[in-house]
Amino acid sequence: TIVTTLDPALQTYAQQVLAAEVSAAAWELNVDSGALVLLENESGYIKALVGGLGWTEKNQFNRAYQTRRQPGSSFKPATYGAALESGYTPDSRVNDSPVTFQDGSDQGYSPKNSDGKTLGWITMRQALQGSRNIPAVKILDAVGVDNVIGLAYQMGIRAEIQPNLSIALGAVEASPLEMAEFYSVIANGGRRVTPTAVKMIKDPSGKV
Repeated sequence: TIVTTLDPALQTYAQQVLAAEVSAAAWELNVDSGALVLLENESGYIKALVGGLGWTEKNQFNRAYQTRRQPGSSFKPATYGAALESGYTPDSRVNDSPVTFQDGSDQGYSPKNSDGKTLGWITMRQALQGSRNIPAVKILDAVGVDNVIGLAYQMGIRAEIQPNLSIALGAVEASPLEMAEFYSVIANGGRRVTPTAVKMIKDPSGKV
């Protein structure tokens, strides 16, 4: 007897939600599948997990944990978390202004904000709320790439992270399951839980 953490009702609902979201984004984003992970923060129990929309007996590839993609700006809490651990506060100020970092290339590395604009001096809270790219890279450079990488590993990222400034903008690889674990650390006030799918296994005699 195998007792899992999955909630059948939530699993059914998760499949419906994912199908609806993919359908809604199909034309604009040119996507035909996706993944969804529903993790119970306190316990780490996986309540629902959908690995895609095209499951068959011949195609059992599960995008929820078997594939890694760049998480983009959703990775920024690793940078801001490392900043808080280094003594920054949400009210610490950072200059959202053009900058070029010397990275060995001819032109250097010049991060841009998604809206193409700069706001000047803003608080770290405002930078995260607005997902400003330039401040994120400046903060990462100030607190140290290794500190951000170290915190990301502590929060659940498992793939090797290359030590460069672009990781501030999510130039790393992570699975949806890893990102769910990553964010549960924030919801749990800094405590990390390991995602679990099986609660208990008993043999025919009832022994656990």
